[in-house]
Amino acid sequence: MLDDFVIIQKLVASILVGYLLGSMPFAYVAGRFRGVDIFSTGSRTAGTANVFWNIGHRTGTGVFIADVAKGSAAIVIAQLLDVSGPLVLLAGAASVMGHWKSVFSGFRGGDGMATLMGVTLAAAPSLAILGFVVGFAVVLVLWRATFRSG
Repeated sequence: MLDDFVIIQKLVASILVGYLLGSMPFAYVAGRFRGVDIFSTGSRTAGTANVFWNIGHRTGTGVFIADVAKGSAAIVIAQLLDVSGPLVLLAGAASVMGHWKSVFSGFRGGDGMATLMGVTLAAAPSLAILGFVVGFAVVLVLWRATFRSG
């Protein structure tokens, strides 16, 4: 009985940590650092792609790395808390949800693609590599398409 309670506590803690990690608005902070309100430019979302296309490639790359890292960190922390098996994905899903609806930016955010890449990288590295390759190819093909992410 006590073991079940501890397991539930760890799961809830990992979900909360995942959400808070995902809520870190790196795109918003990077935009403000460059003097741009990310919610007023481009797609009006606080995502990697919007920063990359409308603020700068270097800044966008930095935001991409930070967004991938926060998704991966959510999974790693859940694993460190001994959350078992597929339940670690709940922490990853919470990080994507936090990115999408960040408590730190008025429940606004990005679409969560880079954060989801980080979740996949930590949970299933071989699939993540395949996903990065396919995603990069799609970005190259849709370089200037109006319907791309961000």
